[in-house]
This record gives sequence, structure tokens and C-alpha cells, in this order.
Amino acid sequence: MLENSISENEKARLLTANEYKNLGHYHELDEITKAAGLICDCETSFISLLMEDKELFISKINVGKKDIARNESYTPHAILNDELFFLEQDFQKQS
Repeated sequence: MLENSISENEKARLLTANEYKNLGHYHELDEITKAAGLICDCETSFISLLMEDKELFISKINVGKKDIARNESYTPHAILNDELFFLEQDFQKQS
């Protein structure tokens, strides 16, 4: 896995992520997750929160885990880049 990257606004981002985490689960997120999978023609889709030490899957389709360690995630790298970040081949290797 790539070395974890930290954004310039990491403290503020974590405060916001914790606020969302404390809101609980909203079924509306599942509808968005389903729509994203259909639009992108993907069997797997999720909405997650990147916390200090892990990534929490707050809505998921075909993801067996509720979270993964931050150092196993591509998300810290994706949020640092304004470009699209595709992982289709890499994700298939891990599943």
C-alpha cells in the first residue's frame, strides 16, 4: 500500500468527519450508494468517512467489512487530488 498522506486541513476534516459519524446511519445514503453503482456500472459501491486511524463504510454494497485500517485505504491519496481516481483493477485484487 502507498504511504498514507495527510491533507493540509486534516484537523478540520477530522472534526467534520466525526460530526457525520455521530449522526448515525441514514437510509438515504443507501439509495445514493445504489445509484452510484448503477451509474458507474459497478457491483461494489460505498460511502465512507476517513477517520484518523480507519475508513468507515457508512453505506456499502458488496463490501463485507464495516471499516478498514487507514493505511490499507486509497482514500487518503484520492482526497488530495482533484483528478478522478479509479481503482477498478486494484480493488478486484483485494476482494
